[in-house]
Amino acid sequence: MPEEPAGIRNRIRGEVVEALVKSGVLTTQSARTLLLEELQDKVGRELQSDDTLVPRMWIMRLVRSCTQDGEACLLPELVNVLDLMAPGNHQTLRVHRLADEWNATLALTLFAHKWAWLQEKLSGTGTEAVRFATEGRVTGAPSHCGTAWDALLHLVGHTAPPGGVPPWMRLMVRLAKELGGGEGRELFALTRKTALEVEQSRELAARLDGLAPHVLKAVPGPQQASDYLIIAITQEGRSRKLYRVSYWLQLPGHPELVPGTGDRTADRKGLEVAVDQVVSLAEQDEGIRQRKGELQLEIVLPLELLNLDVHGWSVGRPGPQAELAARYQVVVRSLDRLRNHSWHRVWRQRWEQLEHEDFKHKFMDPVDLSPEAADLTRLVAQLNKEQYVAVVLSGPPEPERSRGWREAAAALLTGTPVLVWHRTEETNEELRKYVGSLIRPRLVELPTKVTAARRDDLAEALDSPSRHLSVLWDDPDRNPYAPPRTPFAPDDPLGSGAL
Repeated sequence: MPEEPAGIRNRIRGEVVEALVKSGVLTTQSARTLLLEELQDKVGRELQSDDTLVPRMWIMRLVRSCTQDGEACLLPELVNVLDLMAPGNHQTLRVHRLADEWNATLALTLFAHKWAWLQEKLSGTGTEAVRFATEGRVTGAPSHCGTAWDALLHLVGHTAPPGGVPPWMRLMVRLAKELGGGEGRELFALTRKTALEVEQSRELAARLDGLAPHVLKAVPGPQQASDYLIIAITQEGRSRKLYRVSYWLQLPGHPELVPGTGDRTADRKGLEVAVDQVVSLAEQDEGIRQRKGELQLEIVLPLELLNLDVHGWSVGRPGPQAELAARYQVVVRSLDRLRNHSWHRVWRQRWEQLEHEDFKHKFMDPVDLSPEAADLTRLVAQLNKEQYVAVVLSGPPEPERSRGWREAAAALLTGTPVLVWHRTEETNEELRKYVGSLIRPRLVELPTKVTAARRDDLAEALDSPSRHLSVLWDDPDRNPYAPPRTPFAPDDPLGSGAL
């Protein structure tokens, strides 16, 4: 049954009481007295209390005093005092989230009947959209926010910049796109209705309409399966300065890779133009021109070129040009692994884990490594021991023999199919959290989520981490260098012609 705002707030009161009881902070009379004194100093007025009550009853009265109807909610001030008394207490973080939710019920009145639905939908999504919602003013969610639901409730308290859109509305529109279909359209409609009826602003509704084309796409029917364009950059013969650019196409329902015609040769500076020409050739292919699905690009690179900024290359010559990432979903792949057939067995094992297993603890970031673990042999041993399917590198995989390079090499040797790194900076705490939010809760959605983040940030001209991330996404079933299979005869376990 749909909730009413009053019912939501009564539930929040009860959860705050439970959190304070479980926190263990207010078990003594002296602690309760100290909290009350500090809180009264912060709010500038006396609060009802009764020292004769047992702790739970005392807490119930305190929470009632902090959430009186018609009065300003004092839960944020209560959180501040609890942080001083018991820094890092897990239940304090919970009270902080509940304080955000209380204030959100006062602003999101039109969403009350969708409250439980919204919480269910958004609790499985990370907080990576906060940067987009605040137009780059805030780079990540605060520590008490772990999901998009938490971030939404927190952002309700943030005001819009002059002539802008409130961050929570920007986040709601972004999330509407991620949900897609009828649910996404309903979410956007409620957000727009809030602008008109609650904020009473036609100008705000118009700004939302202007934002919608970038982040909201109606999905009228089944989506076409994706086509793949695999572009490989390989060394040209014995030359150390020239590269060959080749390509293959794969259409849905057709496992074979169709080689393209018109390979290009270029030095390193000319690779961007060569790739642009190859993309143009592929788009002119009759099989592609008649397709309605998205064309996804996989750019195959040798280890020494793995850090190329291929996503930022321009395409569209000789006409109007745009960055590759604005037009296509782009991932990179490892030429060394595609060609080294002795690495394929473990690669397939890891890829199968990626497709079928739970990834809660299946990706490694630099915090998992001690400094001495940067030795290649130790890295290989750790990756094999933990059975990781994704690795966040501690830095760019260049120059050769750098720590990022060794981590990438170890990941390739152990069959790890997914690598993520920042092309120009070391991986700091902020980047770790950002990448973690993209990877969770479903690693298989990583390329799609990175693509969406890049396009949103490009549309807003934000210099965000998404624009500098490289994602290596290696599917062993899409390999233009796969060796021909020779089936073993039943009575010849070594294969025909082994002797």
